[in-house]
Amino acid sequence: MKRSLSLLLSLALLCALLAGCAGQSYCPPAPDDEDSVVDQSAVSRCRVVSVSDDNVLLLADVDSERGGIYTLDAGELSLEHDQAELGELLDDGQLAVGALVEVAFGGDILESYPALFGGVERITVLPDGFDDRCALYLRVLDDLWGKDEGLNGDVKYISVDLAATSLTPAERSAVAWTFAQAHDAMPLELNYEQLCEEGYISGLTGEDVFPAWENGILFTITETDDPVVFNLPDSAEGGETPSMAQYNVKNTVSFDASKWRTALGAYGFSECVAVQNNNGVWGDYNINGAEWIS
Repeated sequence: MKRSLSLLLSLALLCALLAGCAGQSYCPPAPDDEDSVVDQSAVSRCRVVSVSDDNVLLLADVDSERGGIYTLDAGELSLEHDQAELGELLDDGQLAVGALVEVAFGGDILESYPALFGGVERITVLPDGFDDRCALYLRVLDDLWGKDEGLNGDVKYISVDLAATSLTPAERSAVAWTFAQAHDAMPLELNYEQLCEEGYISGLTGEDVFPAWENGILFTITETDDPVVFNLPDSAEGGETPSMAQYNVKNTVSFDASKWRTALGAYGFSECVAVQNNNGVWGDYNINGAEWIS
């Protein structure tokens, strides 16, 4: 009798708990239920923007509107995970620049810059997500740096304006940070007008107006709507236009690029074109317009 009464009370308590959870998306387990586990992990989708020689990844959160970028030391991570599995991802190039990955972590975001994931649990390479446009634009920036190198002297700040590109906010921030760090400068993401508004540009007023950035240099890449034309075999009369995928072309981009230091110190490329293959890799770019200097 006592056992039956206990069962009835237990059932009544269970019904009450279920009723209390009605209409809610989640009910926590009872505090004394040692077998229940609440999953506290979070997942971020990130683009691999750079991989250092000692396997430190620079990641850009592609879903972030705030431009969140992170560093992740894959060497340290391998101590907590299956070292062979992570080593395979690194060795066979799956964790290469351009890869799209999911990072599962169970801790807080550590507020450095770039930020750090706390308690990383897993890295998953997402299939069909590869796109190394960040690497393409870093090559363009490096090429601009090598042109008219006298403009690069005594640089404390480097501003990289990629607002007119199809990169996500975080990818733009990661490219700016990577490029500025490579040249021992502080990264900014301001355009010319913003630099003027915030007081970086001198010589804007007075009798002899001569805009100049005394301790910085501005790099700009602007994607354009210029069409990319291919010389392809003519399709048979009345036939369908062939898919570009059969020629190993997934995407194309047209852009202009420049660097600016003063009103009479600037350099640029115009009418540049690059092609992305079916695997998501961007090839070398061609400069079809003028290379100008002022």
